[in-house]
Amino acid sequence: MNSILEQLKSKFDKALVAAFGQDLAKTDPMVVPASNPQFGDYQCNVAMSLAKKLQDKPRTIATKIIENLSITEICYSPEIAWPGFINLTLKPEYLKAHLKNIIKD
Repeated sequence: MNSILEQLKSKFDKALVAAFGQDLAKTDPMVVPASNPQFGDYQCNVAMSLAKKLQDKPRTIATKIIENLSITEICYSPEIAWPGFINLTLKPEYLKAHLKNIIKD
């Protein structure tokens, strides 16, 4: 079973490729536990690091990532914080199912 972090990174990998093409395959999506609980459970910081490469604003990049992100079974709607961080809050029902799977293992 993949960890929550691995699942989130996989979802962001797919969203990056869908949004910006194969050139961004294998790009580290920079998904980490949130630095502050008020921002949710996890955050994605990749938009900041891609701004120069893609010659676009981090917030615009974050918006394009979210438009291509299929994550509704894991999280509530992602939120963009200034200047382009993507904050994620896990759904309680997802956590419950994930914990049940861990117990089974």
